[in-house]
Amino acid sequence: MTDEIECTLLGLALLMAQKVEFALYGIVAHISIKDKKFKNLTPETFLRGDLSNLKATLGQLKNYAGEKLLLSNNDLQDFVDKRNLIVHNYWRLTKANIKNGEELPDPEQFLRNFIDECQRWMNIFNGYVKMLMQRMENRTNEISFGEKERQEIEAYIDHVYKNMQNINVDNNRNS
Repeated sequence: MTDEIECTLLGLALLMAQKVEFALYGIVAHISIKDKKFKNLTPETFLRGDLSNLKATLGQLKNYAGEKLLLSNNDLQDFVDKRNLIVHNYWRLTKANIKNGEELPDPEQFLRNFIDECQRWMNIFNGYVKMLMQRMENRTNEISFGEKERQEIEAYIDHVYKNMQNINVDNNRNS
């Protein structure tokens, strides 16, 4: 992989990760908050507030919102781990040439897969927001969405369905 392609993919991966984090922050700002870390996070402070007010980490957002949105904590944790690898350890795993050190086997494919995963999370979060809009307006049968919005809603429903199946399997194993 050339340096130019790597920098392009790395930059896109970071921007996409920030979009996912921004979307999750936005959702947390709109749902009922009892956690002390989020009690002052309103939609207004999220959009227009001082950046120092947005101190929650992606992991904290995942822990708070994952269960409430019926999202798979394992999938979210996997996303957080990959994002943290890119942000904190990418250079060490790809360029440092540490003898007997851990390496990222195919950095280009890793970055491409991560970018695709970011887009999948964006579709899931957008689908959740679209469903919420319909329900909040109490116009579930009146609001019509285009094909893209229907696909996003379907992405959220599919993710929740898969997560619920995994929960049922885990519960059956433990009983």
